[in-house]
Amino acid sequence: MFLNILTKTVRDTIPTSTTTWKDVKKEDIELILNRMEVKFDYPRSDALFIDSIEQSMMVYLRDWRNMMWNHFTKMEGKRDIAFIKANPYKNVPFDQWNILCDRFGSQEFEKVSTQNSENRSKQLCPPAQGSSSMIS
Repeated sequence: MFLNILTKTVRDTIPTSTTTWKDVKKEDIELILNRMEVKFDYPRSDALFIDSIEQSMMVYLRDWRNMMWNHFTKMEGKRDIAFIKANPYKNVPFDQWNILCDRFGSQEFEKVSTQNSENRSKQLCPPAQGSSSMIS
């Protein structure tokens, strides 16, 4: 339950147009922690625990942006950019969605995306995440 509420609080507090975790304001992080403290009793003085919460927030923000990117790319092949901007991802304000669409459709974003795809294809070992075993 804690993590579900943390996820929603991250989505409600951090603007969707935030591109990286480094761009998140410290005030927003404090606001999230304060909102969580109202609902839950947790050790605010435990640096390891707070670091773990921040790591979770980073993952949620990244995953949420990825869901919006998937929404954008599914629509991109079928429609023009005006149609995509008029149909934002669920619960994303139009102004924030327009900023994201401009970013997703930019040459710079395409260049970084292509470079990341090339780098991933050069990896010798797949990531050791999830439930897949390293021993075959």
